[in-house]
Amino acid sequence: MLKEIELKPGQNLEINIETTNRPPPSEIASDQRRQPQPTGGEVKGVVLSPDGKPASGAHVALQVPGKYLLQLGKATLYPANERDGLVALADTDGSFTLPMYEGANSVVALNDDGFVQVSLEELKISSQMQLRRWGQIEGTLEIKQRPRTNEIITVDSANYGTSHLNFDTEAFQTKTDDQGRFFINYVPPGYVRASRILPTDSKSRLFYPLGPVEVKPGETATVTFGINGRTIVGNVKFAEADVQIAFTNVMASIHTPTKSRKFKTPEGFRSVTESEEYQKTIRDSRSYLVRLGPDGSFRAEDIPAGQYDFDAQFRQTPNNNS
Repeated sequence: MLKEIELKPGQNLEINIETTNRPPPSEIASDQRRQPQPTGGEVKGVVLSPDGKPASGAHVALQVPGKYLLQLGKATLYPANERDGLVALADTDGSFTLPMYEGANSVVALNDDGFVQVSLEELKISSQMQLRRWGQIEGTLEIKQRPRTNEIITVDSANYGTSHLNFDTEAFQTKTDDQGRFFINYVPPGYVRASRILPTDSKSRLFYPLGPVEVKPGETATVTFGINGRTIVGNVKFAEADVQIAFTNVMASIHTPTKSRKFKTPEGFRSVTESEEYQKTIRDSRSYLVRLGPDGSFRAEDIPAGQYDFDAQFRQTPNNNS
């Protein structure tokens, strides 16, 4: 965190942020994590459709953090690597077998009828996984009490922790019509986070969080997002006068304050991050990416009143001039 800021209702805020030089990459410990390996065991279960019948042909995948990226699309999965047998199709009786890997935490199954994700602990209690019907979201986007047309809206999982599942942004996005309305289908039941995508140039875009949405199986969630925030104008600079940096390669964010926590065991991490209290905190949090100009200046629009932290990640190492 570089600075803590408070934006009061009705206030536009201008801030200056000073930071000190960062150590070169050689002085920063890199994360050399070993990829999860197969344990020699198996994960078995049976996928049932929402009506209780065997879900023949359903896609089933083992969620293994650090092994490969598993993304959810519209009634489909996008695994980065199927060579290790981590994705399979359910048999005619709905049964499946997957290889067990270190760190695996859950199994995901889906077809055109529905979606389900269960932890391995739950699968040990009952080998049956019953799909829950896809939901839908219909909503309206208003900015300063006026409908906004042609705005890009997307949704992603609002649940975080070891079993977090990424959504394919391109699949789960749409544009508002001339009355600010939007519609997204094939949304998995549970909480999702809606965001507004703001293109900045030909190669990048910013995500503006709109809020959490609870989607119930087989139902349509109706929401209205009203944006009536303020503007934060600021400037980031180094305290050392001889430090230079390409600020255009720096990504900064304004976000709800968070408390850093240390966990002694993976079990301790899971017990906290998968608790309902923690999940609600994450759902209610807000984070706004901001693009820095060449001189370190930035301007963040439509930020709701509240208390925020300002962070910046430097993608290039500062060069000291002799």
